[in-house]
Amino acid sequence: MLAETGTYLIPTLSIGRWFLKHGREEGLTAKALEKGMVVCAHHYDAIRRAVKAGVKLAAGTDAIGSMHGGNADELAALVEEIGFSPMQAIVAATRNGAEVCRMADRVGTIDAGKLADLLLVNGDPLNDIRILKDKERLTVFKQGTLVAGGESLQQRQRS
Repeated sequence: MLAETGTYLIPTLSIGRWFLKHGREEGLTAKALEKGMVVCAHHYDAIRRAVKAGVKLAAGTDAIGSMHGGNADELAALVEEIGFSPMQAIVAATRNGAEVCRMADRVGTIDAGKLADLLLVNGDPLNDIRILKDKERLTVFKQGTLVAGGESLQQRQRS
């Protein structure tokens, strides 16, 4: 039905991965971690089947606590767990996310007349999507104004 109606699926992949990685230190028992692995495997399989059936997907999370600001983990999970290419994961987070939010006329792609919300990356996320998790390698522009990073960009401009 999702595919037939053009409804987007917005799975949360990174939370399961986070709990499996940090669950022990957060107090989860071995049994709970074992169950979590089974649940995550089913979750990933269901998402792969949905995508194969033509369901559109956008990247997003139900982030909690210290996970806020870790959206790049979701993109890495799309590549590593679901089998997306890095470009498919980036499109899920940008263009598809803008469509879900009904903002595609203003953001989500680099087009004339749209807001200049840009993420510049020192490196190639198409070779390794995890590079987007390295905040030292990122420069962020919101509506054309530098809001984060940019040290290496400013150094290159001076040279």
